[in-house]
Amino acid sequence: MSLHELSDFLDLSAKANYVLAARGMGVPNIVALLDPKGALSSTERELLAGVLEYLKEAYGDTRRRLGPLAILHPIRCAALLSQASGTPSLLDLLTALLHDKLEDLTAEGGPLTPAEVRLAELLRRLDAQHEWFLMERIEWLTRRDASETYYAYTGRLMSHSQMTPEIVRVKLADRLDNTLDMRVVLADPIERVDFFETVFQALFVPSWEGYRERGPHPPASPLNGAMRLYQLFKNTVLLSLVREVFSDREDRVSATLYDAVAFASMREAERIVLHLFAHHITDRKEQRAVITDAMAYCESGGAARIADPAGKHPLDGFFIERFDYADPKERKAAINTLYQDKALMARAAMTLVGTFEAFATDPGFRVRGLSASGCVPVV
Repeated sequence: MSLHELSDFLDLSAKANYVLAARGMGVPNIVALLDPKGALSSTERELLAGVLEYLKEAYGDTRRRLGPLAILHPIRCAALLSQASGTPSLLDLLTALLHDKLEDLTAEGGPLTPAEVRLAELLRRLDAQHEWFLMERIEWLTRRDASETYYAYTGRLMSHSQMTPEIVRVKLADRLDNTLDMRVVLADPIERVDFFETVFQALFVPSWEGYRERGPHPPASPLNGAMRLYQLFKNTVLLSLVREVFSDREDRVSATLYDAVAFASMREAERIVLHLFAHHITDRKEQRAVITDAMAYCESGGAARIADPAGKHPLDGFFIERFDYADPKERKAAINTLYQDKALMARAAMTLVGTFEAFATDPGFRVRGLSASGCVPVV
């Protein structure tokens, strides 16, 4: 299975959802999914099963934004980590399964639920040091509150990674799942489409009739193209800060997941461009203008730095003006405004194809101006 392809992710989601629903065998099936080689001991698999039982009870019928069961996210996150590792440790799997516990499942200041009491008793079976490490990792992976920016959160995570590099694996698996979990579809709309061939045809083949998606315009989604661009912005922040802080300690599993996030992000940017070309920017001249403008912007270094919003190019300061808001309401308003500007969305997505390609292929690449302090324009 490819870690970054949407079609393989859809298969993983369907499999996890299907086996989880099996009466009496749901949890054992998920344990087998997370430990396919049987690398864990019987005691470790029993503990893993107990944590999964807790998650089933704690999440209940809670749904993700697009509708699927919320429990699928930590399960898939752990499964992606397992696939990247080959032989994952129990501690890594537990961290992945519980990484959202403090944000999603624990009522602040309230009494422990019976399920949480059972979970605490279960985790005490771990070696005392491992239990401490697990709780520390979960704490580090949790955003403190809405006032903590994504930059500050990621920077704090990277600072802790110097002592516990394994948390980078979990965060990358988390972002990989979130990147792939933006479309509830039966198949990847560009599964058999060569994006770069399509771009070549748009530029050089006068007789080309233009890109067409299979079927009509898809129905409205809670995650539209502008919101997906915001998720790709978050990936840009994460990949830049990981590259800046963690590159000299990057292990094989982290490197595999890093590349998967970069390629999955690039493919999502491609989907956004092609969707816009199929339904919103259908004129060939306009499409060529988007492509050549984005190419010139990348060649000028625009894809590798945060530019001043006062610059002359429409993409200058794009991250700052569209996504860099502490107030979620202001950010939502900016994203809604972006959604109305299909030409700007296409140019941004086209440029992000180049950005994520650079993350995947250039081991020294990062976006200058992105740090734990935020977005700062650079020359």
